[in-house]
Amino acid sequence: MKNWILKILCLVVLLCAVIVFINPMLGKMVVGTARIVGSKTQSEVFVNDQKQNNAKVFVSKSDFDGNESRDYLILYLRDLSMFNGFPVLVVDKQIKMVYYTNASLNDYNLIFGKLLQSESGANGLVAFNNQSKGLGFEPNLKINGNVITFEIPINDKVQKIKLNIA
Repeated sequence: MKNWILKILCLVVLLCAVIVFINPMLGKMVVGTARIVGSKTQSEVFVNDQKQNNAKVFVSKSDFDGNESRDYLILYLRDLSMFNGFPVLVVDKQIKMVYYTNASLNDYNLIFGKLLQSESGANGLVAFNNQSKGLGFEPNLKINGNVITFEIPINDKVQKIKLNIA
């Protein structure tokens, strides 16, 4: 009987190790160094007037540390190859600013439709128009009801982003 319990326990540990190896964000969630960020919202994302079905939009009502009230739209772009290096963009509707995160591709992931952020992914947001820390690029953010438009520089080209939020 003890032999079977030991075999089952080893199998469970091995299975957990494989799952964490395949998706490290799950392991981070279990040990408390990752969290669910925002809730998914019905939306359409267009880049240069072409619909992007792989882009996802999440709404967050607090900053990434959970300390301050915010009105963030979090645009998850990791699955779009044209946005290499920008896994997540953040639109702060309250102060009308567009940010990219000071994080790597490994700091954000979608799991079961939820956007997970690692602890290091919460280290900060950088405004595109910040001259010293950002890109010094003015994104021309426009918010007109549920339609949000802005521009970002990708691969030496200006990409026009349009979000239709339901």
